Amino acid sequence: MMISQWFNPQDINHIRAYDHLQRSGAWPENFLPEGIKFDPHWQFIIRSDIADIYVDNMLAKHKEDN
Repeated sequence: MMISQWFNPQDINHIRAYDHLQRSGAWPENFLPEGIKFDPHWQFIIRSDIADIYVDNMLAKHKEDN
């Protein structure tokens, strides 16, 4: 399975692991399941998924502002 399909931006453990990756340059030990493959541009895809969740949450939070 590709990392971009497996990574779940709504799972707090995945977000914590991604934060660890950003800060240290490596995924936490034993985080990735065996057999994960890295598709081209996987970092962009994961960041886009995280950004989509953020935008949805912000819009829902400020729905009454419209």
